[in-house]
Amino acid sequence: MSGVGRYDEVPKIGSGPGAPERPISRIGLIGDVHAEDENLAIAIARLREEGAERLICVGDVADGMGDLDRTIALLEEAGVVTIAGNHERWFLSGTMRDLRSVQHKEAHPEAARALGSLPPLLELSTTRGPLLVCHAVGLDDMTVLDDRTLIEMARWMPEFVAIEAAGRFRIVVAGHTHRFFVRRFPGFVWINAGTLKRDDDPCFVLVDLDEGVVHHFMIDVDQSVLHRAVALDLPD
Repeated sequence: MSGVGRYDEVPKIGSGPGAPERPISRIGLIGDVHAEDENLAIAIARLREEGAERLICVGDVADGMGDLDRTIALLEEAGVVTIAGNHERWFLSGTMRDLRSVQHKEAHPEAARALGSLPPLLELSTTRGPLLVCHAVGLDDMTVLDDRTLIEMARWMPEFVAIEAAGRFRIVVAGHTHRFFVRRFPGFVWINAGTLKRDDDPCFVLVDLDEGVVHHFMIDVDQSVLHRAVALDLPD
């Protein structure tokens, strides 16, 4: 899948064995993981306690200070639906390996197998309409869109324009910037799931579509979990 205007062909979460038979309303979101296995374990446990019907990770599983193999095992054991980020691309191609705290595919063959199978995009059926999961902005895994990006600037981003033009998605879930936010654009809401990276305000998210609330859980330095609620404010 490549190019602008492909957002009517996104692979759907829940089309295989064991998939939910109805659109879901409580969605656990895990941002850029960066091999933070301990924070990931905390996030998965809490989201399960909160009744998340589906757990989703926005990519950048590789490259960090934790244990990559345990990170992937945790994701697989918990059935977390995961897409690829730019760090998966770099990990698999052996590029950008001069960054701090990277892993090498030669030392992690099972991780290379798992990360090599991740798709760039996924779609989830929810009680409030289709939800798109991407890493940065659609098929572009490097463009920066955050809570400070003017709509006029977003409309210079080809993949944002394609998502908006498709007119299908009520919610877009992304990561990449390591900044949690909930932002309403014309026609849809954009949720950035943040990151689990220990030195970047680690957090995770529960979206409750019935309540119209995004629950933002922040992992403190002592691994306690703080919480605040943000209005989802979906367009009519």
